Amino acid sequence: MTADWSVFYRAVCDQAGSLLTGIDEATAGAIRAAATTDVFWSDSLLATFEDFSVESARTGVEVALEVWRENVLEVLGDFLDLDPASVRIDPAAVDRLAGLLEPLG
Repeated sequence: MTADWSVFYRAVCDQAGSLLTGIDEATAGAIRAAATTDVFWSDSLLATFEDFSVESARTGVEVALEVWRENVLEVLGDFLDLDPASVRIDPAAVDRLAGLLEPLG
């Protein structure tokens, strides 16, 4: 069973400022502010989540968060001078989000 996309996406938007490591507080604030829109959403984010969450909620979260990270870097990377190699997904964020979905999946 595929995990619930709406629960995942709502949690990503709510927690956007704490999903990445390698950023400062000002950058986290900019990401939080931008996440109130769909600026980091993409068809590939949805498709990746749906494809991989069939395997497990955790796998869906891990892979979809990587797409979300790439979307953040594409939208804000140059503006905020982000180094893609240093901006990573926080493993604790994967645990939090997967924990929200596992009872459903």
